[in-house]
Amino acid sequence: MKVPLEVTYRDVEKTAAIDALIHEKVAKLEEVCDHISSCHIAVEKIHDRPRSGSPYRVRIDMTVPPGHELVADSNPGEETQYVELDTVIRDAFSAARRQLSKLTKRQHESDKSQNQEAYETTALVNKIFREEGYGFIKTLDGQDIYFHRANASKLGQESG
Repeated sequence: MKVPLEVTYRDVEKTAAIDALIHEKVAKLEEVCDHISSCHIAVEKIHDRPRSGSPYRVRIDMTVPPGHELVADSNPGEETQYVELDTVIRDAFSAARRQLSKLTKRQHESDKSQNQEAYETTALVNKIFREEGYGFIKTLDGQDIYFHRANASKLGQESG
């Protein structure tokens, strides 16, 4: 991670076990995406004695270049009674991991299609022998490729 991890505890006692769990989960996020530029985590107790639901909420804010901001949180609803803090942390990181996986997949697909388009469309006609009906195309890496009038239409060239 380019910027140090920031963890904020609000009305929750910071313990070595909770801190270790958070660092473990952040390391797993970095396995999915190794260029997270910032990660802010808020662990808070929002109720002392809720009638239902969990007293805890965990929110994860991440920034991934070139400017993507991802937010994942876990705040168990009223159907779940007294969910432990470590479970709430795991749920928040699970949601963050899903979002990060989707973003990383989209970025790789975008990069792949851009590279493929550049590779497919970049070459120069180096030599052409119109009368004989053939020529050579030079690629960006300096390779000469022979073409003939019969296959020129496949390359997007028109012979005259």
